[in-house]
Amino acid sequence: MRNAIITVSVKEHIQEINVEQAAYIQSDEPEKYTVRENLTTHQLINEMGLGINLGNTLDAVGDWIDPSNILNYEQAWGSPIITQEIIEGYAKAGYSSLRIPVSWGNLLSDDFKVHPDLMDRVEKILNWTLDCGMVAIINIHHENEWIKQVPTDSKAKEKFTSIWKQICERFEKYGDHLLFEPMNEIGYDEIWTPWGGSEADKAKALGYVNDLNQLFVDIVRNSGGNNAKRHLLVEIYNTTPCSRCRMIPQTDLLLQCITILPQTLPYWVEARLSIGV
Repeated sequence: MRNAIITVSVKEHIQEINVEQAAYIQSDEPEKYTVRENLTTHQLINEMGLGINLGNTLDAVGDWIDPSNILNYEQAWGSPIITQEIIEGYAKAGYSSLRIPVSWGNLLSDDFKVHPDLMDRVEKILNWTLDCGMVAIINIHHENEWIKQVPTDSKAKEKFTSIWKQICERFEKYGDHLLFEPMNEIGYDEIWTPWGGSEADKAKALGYVNDLNQLFVDIVRNSGGNNAKRHLLVEIYNTTPCSRCRMIPQTDLLLQCITILPQTLPYWVEARLSIGV
């Protein structure tokens, strides 16, 4: 671990900032498979820098989409087919991280097996991302209708568990520049919102999201490869950036979870203050 102190002086005000950097350990394996010892989540957030979402591509859904080719989904919502040049373009433009939202339900089998063409496509785009030196995030996207049933429905829980086990197994070799996110903007507004509902309703709704986050963390941590030390994103309640809606699993002893806040800057600042990031 490297340490340094930066002193910032503005007129009569002086502020010292302590900076830490995880030490680089030489390895024979490619950097994208490397897990750095003692890398903190805060340091990884700094490495993520400016990020962009690869939306309306691998997450596109619709029963009108021709299922004969996985690329038909990728183009269904107006996106071009993603190429290595597109990903490299993001990196050259200054982006340091790429979120890759995926609707794994596309072509999912009745026994919840992810279609191999989709898995291959995700991995190809992931490798382009990591080879550019960017941090990548993979999640389950646009599947909230059944994901919301996971805490109370055994079949939905089996489906969620199966998909995440397959993701973990396929990507277990990748290092700390790959993060997992369990879902997207999950909430139970029919039970409670920050603008209405009783305390009992609030406890029930937030409890369901906590259960989802905990199940996700347990699946990842109990899988193989580098997943035991992988940094994870967990969901706050329906993008609500306040400390009372924070969802941090209690049994993740590695404390390698961060909360995604897909909000505008004022909300991000508020959330940083409330959760101490």
